[in-house]
Amino acid sequence: MKSFIKFFILFFIVFDFTSCLDDNNSDPHYFFYDEPAIVELLSDSSIVQTAYGKFCVSSLKNEDLQTNDILWSSFTVEKKDENKVQMPDNQFYYKANNFRYDKIDSAKVIIPANTQEFESYLTDDYKVEIDRAVLYKTYVDSLLFFGFEHGSSAANFEYELVLNPTIESSNGHPTLYIRAKASSRTHDKHIFAFEMTDFVDYYKRTFPRKDTIQFNLKYYVETKNDKDVYREFLSNPLSWHLK
Repeated sequence: MKSFIKFFILFFIVFDFTSCLDDNNSDPHYFFYDEPAIVELLSDSSIVQTAYGKFCVSSLKNEDLQTNDILWSSFTVEKKDENKVQMPDNQFYYKANNFRYDKIDSAKVIIPANTQEFESYLTDDYKVEIDRAVLYKTYVDSLLFFGFEHGSSAANFEYELVLNPTIESSNGHPTLYIRAKASSRTHDKHIFAFEMTDFVDYYKRTFPRKDTIQFNLKYYVETKNDKDVYREFLSNPLSWHLK
């Protein structure tokens, strides 16, 4: 299953490959492709948490994983009673079959105390140009997932997401900046997760009467005439309806 929104340089496309696990669907077979999953329990029958619930994955027991690891996964689920497994928490979960994954990295969103501190972050070593930025609609808890493309695909990258505490746009919403730097880490997928809990708390304090979290996103594309250039997501402001 994959339901995501890609925000490209010149356009955005909405994809909807499959329906979610609902009781009204007569087809018991579900295909999940490029979905984030969090390792919740590692045992002979492990548990992963996804945007569509928790699943049992037996094939993870001998892998080099730890609890809370973030995975970019593909798998299938057959929604039949005989495909449910009772786990140590006494809950029943469907088995996830043909489970394949890549481990991905994450970082906490940065909330500067003031504009001066924010501007200091824009002078750090996160200076790799980002050619394309993708925000996936699927999220788990307060983790948002991004995909990035760079002119050079040979290197690995780390990313940071920094809030500008000063409202800078005419639409009245806060703006977050995405930046990248080269990394020695071995992850070969340019998928990255940002832990947004601190931003959610900040937003609720700053905009207490708003139920939907709305924000603008920009990402670093180049330095031109000694000035850093950032590109806005065309769909700004983005709306995030937390469950």
